[in-house]
Amino acid sequence: MREKEKISLRKPAFVQNLSAICGDELPKLLKTDDGRLVNGYFQKGFAEMIDLDYSSFQRVAFEKFSFARSRCHGAAFRDVIFRNCDFSNAGWSHCFFERCCFFQCKGMGASMIDSAFHHVLWEESVFRLGNFSQSQWEHIAMVQCDFTEAYFSQCRFKDMDLEQSNFSGCTFFQTMLKGVDFTGNTLQHITVSEELSELRGAIVTASQAVELAGFLGIEIAEVNEKNN
Repeated sequence: MREKEKISLRKPAFVQNLSAICGDELPKLLKTDDGRLVNGYFQKGFAEMIDLDYSSFQRVAFEKFSFARSRCHGAAFRDVIFRNCDFSNAGWSHCFFERCCFFQCKGMGASMIDSAFHHVLWEESVFRLGNFSQSQWEHIAMVQCDFTEAYFSQCRFKDMDLEQSNFSGCTFFQTMLKGVDFTGNTLQHITVSEELSELRGAIVTASQAVELAGFLGIEIAEVNEKNN
């Protein structure tokens, strides 16, 4: 059996044993530090009404924090951990994520378009119907995640490690999947261009290949062979 190649993922450089700060303090701290926040641990806050545009976060952790319906443009996140956070229907764009982790987060309908993700771990998170179009993904691990019907149009993938994740109904229009290993994941009913160029070089199982054969108009017939 073919073994997957593991990528080298840089972990967040995080200060341990930080005292938890109430999430309600975040707006005041951002204003005090001109939108730049270093070394913080925030719990149980709501970001819907917080201005996150062009803010910068480094060595920060968010736990049980709600970013639902929040708006964010041009923000940078370095060495940031999101744990049990809610990004549902968030509208984020042109953001930068480096050495970040999303643990047990949810983001139904979240939009993170035209963003960059470098050395980012997604684990046990649900981002159904998420929109990540026109984004760059490099050195990424997705473990036990659900991206059903998410949009990855016009993305750039490099060094992707996918494990036990669901990509059913995803749109990969104009996103080259060469070298992306989908074995051990769910891949069905996806959308690509008529030329099917996105699929060249993608690594799939035999059963996934049967599913993808539908793009070529090929029907797989079951043949009963009788022993002579």
